[in-house]
Amino acid sequence: MKRLPTLLILATALALSACALAPVARPARFTLDTRSMARAPLSVTVSAASWLDGRDMYYRLAYRDPHRLYRYAGSAWASAVPNLVGERIDPAPQAGMRTLDIRLNDFSQVFSSPTDSVGRVDASLSLRDGRDGRLVDSTRLSVEKPAGADAAAGVAALSAASDELLARALRWAAQHP
Repeated sequence: MKRLPTLLILATALALSACALAPVARPARFTLDTRSMARAPLSVTVSAASWLDGRDMYYRLAYRDPHRLYRYAGSAWASAVPNLVGERIDPAPQAGMRTLDIRLNDFSQVFSSPTDSVGRVDASLSLRDGRDGRLVDSTRLSVEKPAGADAAAGVAALSAASDELLARALRWAAQHP
């Protein structure tokens, strides 16, 4: 009878150690669609809020708590978000040209219900003079594109939203001769 608790403890310890030896699934790595590149006749920098300056993929459940961020457990970006967005720009800077600073404030998939979501990209733009760095103008842009109910659908929507945001940012910068 005294052996039963000892055997039970031993069996539990063995079962737990077997779980620790099980292979850990690596997260799926996503990148933005690189088929479309925005041609930029100026210098462009892309930065992000500190919570976006990594590889984590985020989503929000707006129907439950719109301000709370969640991380996709089985999915991650292949590179930091500012790098992925910056790679979508084909810069053609020349000496003395203006600089467009793009700061990403939001880059997440937002669910309005368990099955409906959008990819949301929000950014602050600053246009700086190429000679003295003075601020020429600033604005904020936000783009949302429809998505489905999983990380892959969010990636496609964020890719399309990034394209539109970059195109709008470049058009805005071009309006300042």
